[in-house]
Order: sequence, then structure tokens, then C-alpha cells
Amino acid sequence: GGVGLVALARYFSQLPRGRRPKRSLVFSAVSGHFAGPALPQTRGFIDRHPDLVARAAASVTIEHLGASEWLDDARGYHPTGGPDMFIVWHSQTAGITGPVIESMKANDLVHSRALRPAGDYMIAVGTAFNESGVPTVSSIVAPNYMVSWAENGHLAKFMPARAAREVRWAADLITRFDSIPAAQLAAGDSAALRTGVACLPGDNTPTCLT
Repeated sequence: GGVGLVALARYFSQLPRGRRPKRSLVFSAVSGHFAGPALPQTRGFIDRHPDLVARAAASVTIEHLGASEWLDDARGYHPTGGPDMFIVWHSQTAGITGPVIESMKANDLVHSRALRPAGDYMIAVGTAFNESGVPTVSSIVAPNYMVSWAENGHLAKFMPARAAREVRWAADLITRFDSIPAAQLAAGDSAALRTGVACLPGDNTPTCLT
């Protein structure tokens, strides 16, 4: 995720001034995952920068980019040859939901899901922004080797092309959000809508919404 943030910052800074986002972009690389209150990760950033949070039109978080999919089944532990599931939790407003789905389609983000949060909870580190009322997109990949040990840190399982696609998706999504008024990004969210999952066309998973 940190490498992806640097790539996004470079991309937007190198655009001609007339094509750069009209809004300011703030990049936060937080630490403390699974560390509890001692290192409060996103919540710590929010608590330290209430002025930025109050002015935020939207937030986009990215984690664990370029992860390949491995299964542990009757064949043993083996790769499928494709990317692991890319999960995108998002606030339930028309200003957020439409661009999320459109950007996933436009960037051919195969093997992915757009999910409604369970209440305010999104599992990924963007949850705290959602809890704070900031329109939020919180993406993560959670491969089954995520918290296991390997001599090379599992880098052999990294898929650079997939990571690049996920970063391009984030850049596209941010660009789409930039043209939408802040009130439209925030309007219409409801806890009553925060259940279920939306998937890309052609996905036959029973939990997908059509």
C-alpha cells in the first residue's frame, strides 16, 4: 500500500496543471496494524488532524496490492495463477457507489467485490474514516498467507501487473470523485443500506446483487 501511495503521488504531481485534481490530496501512511490502542493507525491520524477530516470530501484507502491467490485444498497448497480477491468497501451514497462500480469496470478489476459495510465497519483501515462521517472507499486484499512467515516475505507471490492495475484503479477513482460536489459524495448514506455485496457483471456468486 505504501508503494502504491508513492505511485499515486507521483502520478498526480506529474500531470499538467490543467489536468490535476481541483481538490488537494492528502496522503497518510499509517502504522500499527493489529497493534491495538498503542498505535491507533487511521484513528490516530484522524484524531491528530481534525481540521483535515472536517474538510475531507472523501477518503480512499489501499492495502496489500498485487497479491496472488493461493488455495489450500485436496491438491495441497498451490497458486491458482490469478490475483487474490480485491475487496472494495464503500459508503452507500450515489456519489460514491456509482464511481466505484464504474471505475472497477473501466479498469477491468477482475476477481473483485464492491461491498457495503456492516454498520460502520469495513474491516480495512478505512473504517475509521467511515465512522467519522467521511465518504469512504476502503480497499484491501487478504490472502491466506498474509500473516504467515516466509524467507522472502512472500515476495515471490507478488504480481506487479496486478498491483499496477489496482493503483490505476485508485487514480481513476480519485479523478472521478474530484468532479463530484462534496455534498453529493456525502448525500444519502444510510445504515439501513449497509448490508450485502455488489459484484461485477458475469459473476454468479449467490451473494452478488444485480
